[in-house]
Amino acid sequence: MSSAQNNLQVGRKLVVRGRACAVLNQIHTDTGERLIQFMADDDHSVFRLSQADFNAAYNEGAVVWSDHLAHAADKLAEFDEPVGAPSSPRYFSRNVRRWFCEQFDACPVSKSDASLMAWASSIAPQCPDQPLACPSPGAIRDWLRSRGMPGKRRPKYMGDRLVPCASPRLAPEIEQSLSTAAEPFWSDRRVTVKDVFATVAVDVHEMNRVRTSRGLPELKRPGLSTIRRRLTRHADYDRTRSRQGAKVAKMFKPLRAGVEPTRILETVIIDSTIVDCHVIDDVNFVPVGRPWLTVAIDVYSRCILAAHLSFTPPSLETAMATLRQVCTEKSSLAAKYPNIPHVWPAFGVPETVLVDNSWEQSGGSFRDACADVGIAVKWAPVKTPEYKGVGERFFKTLNTGCIHKLAGSVPMPPEQLRKHGIDPQADAVLLLSELDELIYHYVVEIYGRNYHSGIRAVPEDAWRRNEKLYGISYASDLRTLNLSLSKLAGTFSLDRAGIQFLDLTYRSDDVFDLLNDLLTLAPKRGKRAGTVDVKVKYWPEDISKISVWNDVRKTYVTLDCTQQLYTRNLSEHLHKKATQFAIDAGLKFSTEVERCEALVAFNAKIRSFVTHRLIGNRRQSQRLLQTEAASVASATARATQDFNERNIVPIETVANRVDARAMKGPVRASAGRGPKKVSRPVITDRQAAETAQDSSLAGTDWIALIDEVESAGADQ
Repeated sequence: MSSAQNNLQVGRKLVVRGRACAVLNQIHTDTGERLIQFMADDDHSVFRLSQADFNAAYNEGAVVWSDHLAHAADKLAEFDEPVGAPSSPRYFSRNVRRWFCEQFDACPVSKSDASLMAWASSIAPQCPDQPLACPSPGAIRDWLRSRGMPGKRRPKYMGDRLVPCASPRLAPEIEQSLSTAAEPFWSDRRVTVKDVFATVAVDVHEMNRVRTSRGLPELKRPGLSTIRRRLTRHADYDRTRSRQGAKVAKMFKPLRAGVEPTRILETVIIDSTIVDCHVIDDVNFVPVGRPWLTVAIDVYSRCILAAHLSFTPPSLETAMATLRQVCTEKSSLAAKYPNIPHVWPAFGVPETVLVDNSWEQSGGSFRDACADVGIAVKWAPVKTPEYKGVGERFFKTLNTGCIHKLAGSVPMPPEQLRKHGIDPQADAVLLLSELDELIYHYVVEIYGRNYHSGIRAVPEDAWRRNEKLYGISYASDLRTLNLSLSKLAGTFSLDRAGIQFLDLTYRSDDVFDLLNDLLTLAPKRGKRAGTVDVKVKYWPEDISKISVWNDVRKTYVTLDCTQQLYTRNLSEHLHKKATQFAIDAGLKFSTEVERCEALVAFNAKIRSFVTHRLIGNRRQSQRLLQTEAASVASATARATQDFNERNIVPIETVANRVDARAMKGPVRASAGRGPKKVSRPVITDRQAAETAQDSSLAGTDWIALIDEVESAGADQ
């Protein structure tokens, strides 16, 4: 009885009176009676048996412990039905397996191939049941691992575990035909299951024709579903990759483990996506498409540290702007959006930043900026989005909970939008600033204050609890940090006039201090006197100032642009567009006012491109635009007329001129020189045609012609 009581550990599997269950616990009552609680495997119900009742069931043979060392194919020795014949070299009886296992348990040796082969060869002649062949090292290792354990090498575990396979449902001839027909299916995605089925059906029909002529029964043709199941069953990694590519075949490979931080700000993921919503530009008030959203997520708490929204695709500019927002406290956003009651608590300098392995974030500027503030950069593996699944999951949550509810959103693929007659651009009514406020509201009020299944907690609560334990890593100098998290422009020459950058001049009173510190250390050879090379950084979203590194004082110095009226809050992207527009339009500018005029002209060109997308009554806007164009054309025509009336100069053609005669004879040479021969000019057919055309237009009254054109336009 003691044997049965020792087997009643908690969790032990057994069958009591035909009911599979597990030991839950044992209870001792006040009267000293022991009760055993069991949990049934089928319905997870709990039942109790007293010690006396359990012992009675045990004596009746109604209690059977589940053997965790047994195999599903194990059976008692009297039911031996070996698959192979005893005369086969691959056949080993129970006694042979058990004898080798017990000999190894008594005197173990190394499990390498050489050691096991030498050991088995030396003791094989001593085996009572002589095997026809010595077992291989792999077979011995398998026996030791799966045939019980030392001290429990029972004969039940030593039986033959090979189960004969069931007879195939398809005839061998059909199996061969299906195997041949499936080869092009795996190598060419244009071959469909129906094509394979048609090939097999034709082969079976030909087989049955031959079998009928020989008096044999016909073969049953497999159905389309049978062919589909057979192909699906054989779709392994190599076949799937050959048919659908390596990207689809990745489903056979296990996911790579992501990062697992132990506290807040240990690892921060920065990722970007294009927002599924068309918005309106705040400056020109026209639909300009879908903006880009770059977010920074704390992996431990899942709190959002930054959300940068702009029309600039993922680039160094967006990465730097996001990193600056990560390290900055968010009280300014609370003042900007006073209707949002709660504050954004998450900020701080992260230890490690996990970013995409892409060109915009793997350049020298990003590494240099992160090194300046003491942030380690970790690159995500190429083509493994699951490594940054935290960011991808947030974008899906944001789309479902916020973006797809807005007017102008793109809640489905483009082909489905066209099918349902949905035009997101026509529904765009949100300004970029309004979308920015909605994302801020969702991050603070909805996402941060709701249960997150990934961490089994509320993100804001997890952040605050961990903040009490480890605190927040503040920037030692926030001004220096903001200067460091700017774009590296390169090395430029600094002199008393300042620095020339982006065709603009930057200088301030600090130029004197810079030259006073750096000129003494600058190399003299190959440099113009009074110049020194300096490292320059700038903010792409605002080119009104740049930062120059003072290598002596180890700090950044800010230089303002001399054209503040033009560059204030002007991005590098817009400056380059305006400059290129001025070059293409032939506008030669050098003063600040001329640059501003070029920028105004560029903005007018933008509005002219998208006037059909203006908000409100679009037909009325179009009529206003046409009226404005007509007014401009009329004013231009009147100005042209006034100019012609004041500056009309009669022009005579060459044919009507009095001196239009051919040159005869050579020109008289000057004194001291011999006569110079002059060739007669040759008039080509094209020149003759132009001369005739000039003659036909010689008497045209241009003023009357202009008046006639204007009157015809007014009648229309």
